[in-house]
Amino acid sequence: GRLAALAVAIGLPFMQPVEPRISYTIGYLWAEPYYSPTYVLLKPLALAASAFAVCFLTPRGRDRRLSIVLCAAVVAAGTLAKPNFALCALPAVVVCSAWNYLRKRRFSMAGVAFGILLPALAVLLWQYQRTYASVAEHQYSDSIVFAPLAVMKYHATGLALKYLLSVLFPLSVLAVYGRRAWADTGLRFSSVAFAFGTAYTYTLAEKQGLGNGNFLWGTYITLFILFFFSIAFLLRQIRDGVRTPAAWLRATPCLLALAAHLESGISTHLLY
Repeated sequence: GRLAALAVAIGLPFMQPVEPRISYTIGYLWAEPYYSPTYVLLKPLALAASAFAVCFLTPRGRDRRLSIVLCAAVVAAGTLAKPNFALCALPAVVVCSAWNYLRKRRFSMAGVAFGILLPALAVLLWQYQRTYASVAEHQYSDSIVFAPLAVMKYHATGLALKYLLSVLFPLSVLAVYGRRAWADTGLRFSSVAFAFGTAYTYTLAEKQGLGNGNFLWGTYITLFILFFFSIAFLLRQIRDGVRTPAAWLRATPCLLALAAHLESGISTHLLY
């Protein structure tokens, strides 16, 4: 209940890669890069948008106008703050909606369409026109290119290990609970969004500003959301097991991974 919510609220900002207490380094995936004002602004908006998305995608989803309007406002504001979350959330919502539709599971099509897809697409198209399609003189213009690993290899080595150390906890939750974890709407949505964020980060770049690594932000924000839903799911498993020894035993690998992320995050915050 309230104690679990408090634990999530306190622990979530400290989720960092399990690494040897070094300062921010590209190659690791940082759910909490605390130096970016636009990212700080995006986080609560992305979390709220994800909560709306999960409500719309669940069988109990309803087409309430107020929820749809509020979601549309949150999605538009978050996309204006930083477009990376919308770039990942859009395909994730489509995939999860298709998953529900093919299995004949009820969900709010109006909520998905008018609360998430349309406002996000409208802002993204405007941002793309301004950033990549503009031909006005003296105005910034760039292009997106397919460049697998170009950005990450430019900044770092040992990418596979750093990736694993960045996602150890959510990966352990998916591995331990398997189909039960995938059946959870929040965990499924955040996992798919993170998969798209990972694909963008490791395959896309900006032609002129290749070293800027602007597509990394999609992985960072979706990992933040994935941590949230992973923690919430794990706490529910322990609660539903009535805190039995078997429930705690099954959760132990996940709790150890969570503790490692927390320890690393606290150390990072204290040292840097």
